[in-house]
Amino acid sequence: MAKSKEESLGFLKKYKDQLTDQQYKNVAMTIGHQAIEGIYCTEESVDRMVRIEKGELTFDQALDELFFGKEALHGHASSR
Repeated sequence: MAKSKEESLGFLKKYKDQLTDQQYKNVAMTIGHQAIEGIYCTEESVDRMVRIEKGELTFDQALDELFFGKEALHGHASSR
């Protein structure tokens, strides 16, 4: 569990070379907006945001993964 905005942004840094500048800024802004509400993104949630930003995961797939685990993406959970 992340304890600060800085920790959440630290998780994002490992993806810097995989994202365009705009994609990186988009994810960083989302992390910042959540931190304003006292919600700090975990490494798993940052990974999920990055995959959505890169087009590798849809929002619905991300929800399935969140609630049912990654196996949900392989047909083990009901699809939306």
